[in-house]
Amino acid sequence: MAPGRSLSLVTSRTALVGMVVGVALGLSLKPALLFVFPALPMRLTTLGPRARSMTAMGATIAEAPSAQRVGLEQEEQEELRGKEEELAELEKLVVQGDMNAHFRLGQALRKGRWIEQDFDRAFELILEAAEQDHVRAQFMTGLMLIRGEGCEVDVETGMNFLTMAAEEGLAKAQNAIGMLHLMGEGPDGEDLLSAAFWLKKAAEQGNAEAQYQLGTMLLEGHGLESNATWAASFFEKAALQGQAEAQEAFAQLLWKGVGVPQSKAQAARWFSEAAEQENAEASFCLGCMLRTGE
Repeated sequence: MAPGRSLSLVTSRTALVGMVVGVALGLSLKPALLFVFPALPMRLTTLGPRARSMTAMGATIAEAPSAQRVGLEQEEQEELRGKEEELAELEKLVVQGDMNAHFRLGQALRKGRWIEQDFDRAFELILEAAEQDHVRAQFMTGLMLIRGEGCEVDVETGMNFLTMAAEEGLAKAQNAIGMLHLMGEGPDGEDLLSAAFWLKKAAEQGNAEAQYQLGTMLLEGHGLESNATWAASFFEKAALQGQAEAQEAFAQLLWKGVGVPQSKAQAARWFSEAAEQENAEASFCLGCMLRTGE
């Protein structure tokens, strides 16, 4: 018996309609040292002049700006100046009607890394490019409409823009529209035939997420005729690209010998790969294998 659960479709709508914002915080060396070792200087003063001298020397070294740190600060300042110049140039190109500049400046405003974040203007710029058949802008307009970034949520119109980009061959748009049909987010609800059609298009272009989802549909016969061999093939392709869920799914098939020749050694390999990416099911299965000595 396999150590894991049966495979199921991953249909979390947060994969497409949610937006994740990451914030990195830095802590300078001196506050960090004082926080970790608040009593260290007081304790060393009881050890005599030599200890006090060493402590003072260490503090001087810690506070002195290193050549490396100065170099990094200069590099960051130069990069910032370069980005400011690039943004100023994009503004000029936008005025001239350059649609690629519309898209790039819109993306900068949406992300807010080198410029103050402004979803409203970002949406306006990207939409203008999308309406002029800029494929990546069509994809992003679709996502922004579905998420409500700088606009009212409008899933149906968002799907229309995604479909435009998908029809132009953009794999991530094909995957997105396929997933929306799979999750029943469209005006007609769940549409498995459309889901399979677009996921297959994206999978054939090497989109790992689409390969995993298509493999799951094939394995479970969900909207497609069940075919474990084809499912294993798509899982393997996605697994080789580092898709953790596909790695775990492929390992399950290898463990059971479903769609592929049974190989517990290869199953352990792929469980391990997925576990390193913090896939809980793979970690559990790998633990079971280690405990039973398989």
